Amino acid sequence: MGTNFATILSFLFVTLFFILGVDLLSVQVVFTDLDRIGVTFSYVIAKEGSINSNVIDDYCNKYNVTFTCLENCTPKFGDIVEFKLVKPYQPILISNDVLNITIIRSAIIGFYN
Repeated sequence: MGTNFATILSFLFVTLFFILGVDLLSVQVVFTDLDRIGVTFSYVIAKEGSINSNVIDDYCNKYNVTFTCLENCTPKFGDIVEFKLVKPYQPILISNDVLNITIIRSAIIGFYN
């Protein structure tokens, strides 16, 4: 009887740790995807030479992210623009609330011209 209880309990713990691992892996996948989107935003901002709100809104809708300019939002040639991207993630086990995964990136205006 005791071994059956221990087996059932161990399956419960293994299942919980497996779900936690899947959750952590999913957070890493979202973070990596957000980093890829940040590189895309950096390229677009550097290539355009400014923060074009139409292009930014299109990318925000396409990738389901929130764009916030942190520093130097009306740049000149050679300036560095800092921006923040936020993407929501609904975890399975880590939290009951939505996690906002955030990255901060920068772009040098005119770097690709």
